[in-house]
Amino acid sequence: MRNEKKARKLHYKLAVISKGTTTLQQMLQTVVLNNGVLSKAADREEELSEVGDSFRLLNKPLIHSGMFFAQLMFWEQNQSHSAITIDKLAESYLVRTIQPSDLQSQGNAQAQKEEFLESILYFGVLDNHIILMSSPSLTARQLESHLSWLLGTKTQNLPSDGIFSLSDKPTITTIKKLENSPARKLSYGAPIKAEVREDSKSLNNKVKSLQFVPAGITGELILAIFKDLGAPAPKLDDALDDANLRLKLEVTYLRQTTKSGQQFLDQLSNSMRHAHEEDVVVDLANGTQLKGKDLKLSTNIHVQFNNGAIDENALYHQMHTWLVSLINEEQIS
Repeated sequence: MRNEKKARKLHYKLAVISKGTTTLQQMLQTVVLNNGVLSKAADREEELSEVGDSFRLLNKPLIHSGMFFAQLMFWEQNQSHSAITIDKLAESYLVRTIQPSDLQSQGNAQAQKEEFLESILYFGVLDNHIILMSSPSLTARQLESHLSWLLGTKTQNLPSDGIFSLSDKPTITTIKKLENSPARKLSYGAPIKAEVREDSKSLNNKVKSLQFVPAGITGELILAIFKDLGAPAPKLDDALDDANLRLKLEVTYLRQTTKSGQQFLDQLSNSMRHAHEEDVVVDLANGTQLKGKDLKLSTNIHVQFNNGAIDENALYHQMHTWLVSLINEEQIS
């Protein structure tokens, strides 16, 4: 057996459920455990596209040390993967494509069809406290969206007129700085990205041309600005990633602002909870500058892997231990 430890990061989030009296943990346990209405995995599949070829799923729910733990999985149907053959004597390495059908064992029932997993996020919930270990394509933002669907749209457990969010908790040091001085300026900067869109199609339904247009949150801002100016959306080159272009949004006031203006700035700072911590900077009125990492609680850990698979029990123990330490040290309440 090949055993190794890999560096990973845990993040803390607080589930905010306005107009609700039941905790997130209670709702999840009621819905997916103990013969709940979504106790079968197939009933918890969330389709992410109109054609039904990509899915999210809350998988392997369980109780460990009084906490609710589960995985959030993402996959695309019939998605193939590439594998490389490392041959030190060859002039070139062989690359082959593996289809999901290649995973099927003989005699395997259709109900047990296999697919390649794109990503897994691990999370634990105690009351409304959440500890999660994200992945490149599954972050707290996707977890918030899935839980909103699972507990709201799918089962109507969330108050219909309330708000559900996974919010950040600043460090104690940061909280003291915010108490001593309000926010004066919020800066958000992120790379400008592009996505490929079909420009037009011929009569035989073949694509005539492709165009690269701004994508993501920065793309939406750029498109909104050009629309307001009455100008066409800019067309970008396919080598945009090499251009190192960034968009910077800055919200501030000159000498003073009203109480409502200050509340807006504070709320805007909270709305950046899912932004990458390197993309957000908050300047306080007294000159103190807070980076995105100061507005979040996180810790570095080493995760045990056995033959390439995460030791989930060991991971959940580390999540529970860190949450307990945050509570005991009064970092959270």
